[in-house]
Amino acid sequence: MSCNTDIRTELTKAAQAHGATASASFDPREIELRSEVRDMCAADRCGRYGKNWMCPPGVASLDYWNRELERYDAGILLQVTVWLEDPFDYETMLAGEKRLKSVFRKLKKDFPPNGGELLFLQAGSCDVCETCTFPDLPCRFPELASPSLEAIGIVVTDLCRSAGLPYYYGDGSLTYSGAILVRQPVDKKVQK
Repeated sequence: MSCNTDIRTELTKAAQAHGATASASFDPREIELRSEVRDMCAADRCGRYGKNWMCPPGVASLDYWNRELERYDAGILLQVTVWLEDPFDYETMLAGEKRLKSVFRKLKKDFPPNGGELLFLQAGSCDVCETCTFPDLPCRFPELASPSLEAIGIVVTDLCRSAGLPYYYGDGSLTYSGAILVRQPVDKKVQK
C-alpha cells in the first residue's frame, strides 16, 4: 500500500486509547459493495431508511461509493466488542455502539486530514442530530456525519475477513465494526 504507515499507526493507537478493542488494516479497493446490503436497509428495520442523509437513499449510490473506495490508499477496521449478561442485555448493546461512535467522534477531532482525506464509516446510522433534515434541507453537520458500512453496501463479515479480524468473538459477545479510510496527500512538485 502506498499509504504512509505513520498515520495508520497513529489512528490505531488513538482508537485503542479511546476505547476500540481491536483494529487491523485493509485495502479499500478490495472491498466489494453489494446491492443486497442496501436492499436490507430498504426493509427499514431501524426506522431510518429515507429519513437520514447518511442512510439510503440519501447516502448516494453504489456506483458513487465504488468510485470513492478507489480513491483511498488504505483502510483501518475498528471494533468494539462488548459482553452481554444475556441475549436481551440491550443496555450493553447500546453502550457498545455508543462507545464505537464516541471513538469516531474523538478521532475526527484529533486527526484533521492535513491535506489528505479521512472517511469514517461507522456502525449503525448517523445520530448526530435527534431529527435529521433529510430530504428537505442539507445536512446540518456534514463534518460530523458518517454513513455506516452497511449504508454504502459493505458486508461487514467480508470486511472483517479482509482485515484478518473475527466478526464473532464467541458466546455472549457482540462486536460493532467501523472503518476509517485514509487518502494521503499528493506530493506537489516544486517548479523551478
